[in-house]
Amino acid sequence: MKLRVGSKGTIIILLLTLISFHFLYLFELPINDNSVRYLTWIAAILGCCIYYPGVMRIRNTFPFVRNYLTYVLFSQIIICIYSIFKYQQTIIDMFMTAGVYVMLAVSCLIIINFENYGMDFLLKKVLSIQFIVIVLALIHAAVYNTTGSILLAFDMDSFLNHRLRISLGPLTGLLVCYAFYKFLNGYKRVVMLSVMAVVVISLFYMEMTRANQLAIFVTVFMMWFFYKERSRKSVLKYMAAFCLVLILYFCGVFDHFLNILSTDSSVNPRATSTLARIHAMEYFSEFTKRNPLIGMGWIRPYTDRLIRIWSGPNNTYFLDDLGFLGQFYRQGLLGAFIYIILLLRMVYILYRLRYQCDCKIFLIGIFTYICATMPSLNCFDGSRILAVPFYIAIFEYTFRKYTHHLLE
Repeated sequence: MKLRVGSKGTIIILLLTLISFHFLYLFELPINDNSVRYLTWIAAILGCCIYYPGVMRIRNTFPFVRNYLTYVLFSQIIICIYSIFKYQQTIIDMFMTAGVYVMLAVSCLIIINFENYGMDFLLKKVLSIQFIVIVLALIHAAVYNTTGSILLAFDMDSFLNHRLRISLGPLTGLLVCYAFYKFLNGYKRVVMLSVMAVVVISLFYMEMTRANQLAIFVTVFMMWFFYKERSRKSVLKYMAAFCLVLILYFCGVFDHFLNILSTDSSVNPRATSTLARIHAMEYFSEFTKRNPLIGMGWIRPYTDRLIRIWSGPNNTYFLDDLGFLGQFYRQGLLGAFIYIILLLRMVYILYRLRYQCDCKIFLIGIFTYICATMPSLNCFDGSRILAVPFYIAIFEYTFRKYTHHLLE
């Protein structure tokens, strides 16, 4: 018998989504990024407590979710104990840093919702919110870039090529995967294509993050490539075309086109960030050399001493810019396996469902996006981790749905 979450469960997930999407920044409120994150974590904990019986049922019927969350919990306990003694921090400091992982428990709420209403019921609502936030941010950026007027209360601290930069949100990759999957299957093709067009425009005009641009492009290509069976000749032809586009991308052709629209006269405005990443890798790698199991550990940078350790002597190095390596440098092998175990589970599910799953292309898109963003974007950092419980829920729900169907 299904345990029904009902409208309250859906509302809790949607509220978490709104908070994580910086929806509160649409209004002039006395909050910052840290306040939003803490509020999200507390809401996640309360949501799991409210639906504790359902969470316990998920523990029994979805063993991977149970085992994975158990590993995450114990690995973070070890890292937190080390960090408390290593840097003279408190338990509260650890909650304010490692607390980001409580968001993974939201996967239980999402799975329950999927079982009661199907995946589309929740995904359409959540991704519609993500799309609305992208549209609002794009309008805000366009108004500010052309007139200098501030329309909404988005962050105004980051600029590139004389244009305001705004992050698109943690579920952008999932939005593209879902929209393109529906497009390939003939569902409201004009609408889905419009959604993807808005996302692409926002990526290049507003977010201007090379890693996300490349990841979206690779994801769409791989979904399209695996959509139909192809001959060896066509495979070689499409792969050659794909490599050509990648070469053009890395040669800066796309960036050059965008710079035509900008008043910035610098030749390579991104060189500084690239150099900073290289130096950051050299700096943070020293921690894992000294302690491969735990790495740097968790640091809440609220003193000058901790700030110098957390972001380097010049306060210019950031772990979240290093993707999977940032995860490894901060949490050592314990943190790296959080990433690796999830990816291996996805590979296993894709292999098991390679013939009988009608949403295989959707799963391939999610897996590709995670892998494509790994070099410089960490899906487990505070600004992106909301996507991970959706990834877990989508894969585990789909796997159970099709394997149970076969057993029956």
